[in-house]
Amino acid sequence: MPDVRRFVLDTNVLVSAALLPEGGVRRYEPTRLCVGIARRDGVLLVSDSTLAELRDVLLRPAFDRLKPRPDREAFLAAITAEAERVEPVEERRLCSDPDDDKFLAVALAGDADVLLTEDKAVLALKTVGRTRILRPIAFLKR
Repeated sequence: MPDVRRFVLDTNVLVSAALLPEGGVRRYEPTRLCVGIARRDGVLLVSDSTLAELRDVLLRPAFDRLKPRPDREAFLAAITAEAERVEPVEERRLCSDPDDDKFLAVALAGDADVLLTEDKAVLALKTVGRTRILRPIAFLKR
């Protein structure tokens, strides 16, 4: 595995890790492993905007059946406490989905090594600045 230290994790990656039970759906195990690696061995990079999106998605009542709200709140609090906040200078239009530009802006502002996502629009870019954009499974195979 490459010596990666600075991570941007898309909301879809963090939500999958937060909601799915350990040893649950096998296809999400790489996601859980990558989030663990980033939290334990790296620096998570976030912005106010990416944290707000995580909060909005993670605390949706629709997810109550998957994980109790207090557990999701605890996950959100841990990510918020562990992460390094960066302030992107600007959010440029880089992605076909403008909602995803905030993650690219964090990667650029925080000099991220990798951005992990399952979002096809973001993955299509392959890189932003020096940041590699990968699916969790591809990151683990490197």
